[in-house]
Amino acid sequence: MAGDRWLLKRGEIDASIDFKKGKKDTSSWRRYTGENELLFDILIGDLAEPVYPEKGEASWSIDKLRGEYRDIFGMTQWLCNKQLNYINKDCLFQYDNYLEYWCLSCFKLKETDAVAKRKAFEDWDLIQEGLYRIYHFDTEKEGDTCRTRFIHKMRRILDEREFIPEFKQMWLDIKSNKINVEEPWNIHWKPKPKKPRLP
Repeated sequence: MAGDRWLLKRGEIDASIDFKKGKKDTSSWRRYTGENELLFDILIGDLAEPVYPEKGEASWSIDKLRGEYRDIFGMTQWLCNKQLNYINKDCLFQYDNYLEYWCLSCFKLKETDAVAKRKAFEDWDLIQEGLYRIYHFDTEKEGDTCRTRFIHKMRRILDEREFIPEFKQMWLDIKSNKINVEEPWNIHWKPKPKKPRLP
């Protein structure tokens, strides 16, 4: 499991970092370019199967990695980058299977599961910031890029797919400008002070 998480991280968060010339050598990353989607498909396999091995082919099983609601913050950090580089162009966040995997993971959180719901919203403010970025990202200014494709897919998912009511309502409030986020385009990886949890 730890190995799977490390490999996916290379195609997720690491592939979305704002690398700048002279700041960090990116030459060692070339071997990942163009392979992240294939790597994800191999690691996760059938999205409908929650465990390895799939289809009960052994007497033992291990749960597959699953996404969480709060992942939406990390999924939107690359929207803050001033420009794209070749590493960003292969980021997993733009691909259909990855987004479907995240969506199905969130869908498995039942409305009646109070403990799981509290855990999902421990980083309430970060989830809110991620949704704000998705709605307000300027796709016209960006043009046809991997980030724009990600935005169009995520907006459609958030509008059309099922989520727990609190998350869905947060998205609706963002769209109706009922929620304002301070400095949403600043890149920061350290969590902000947490707001009170859901009752």
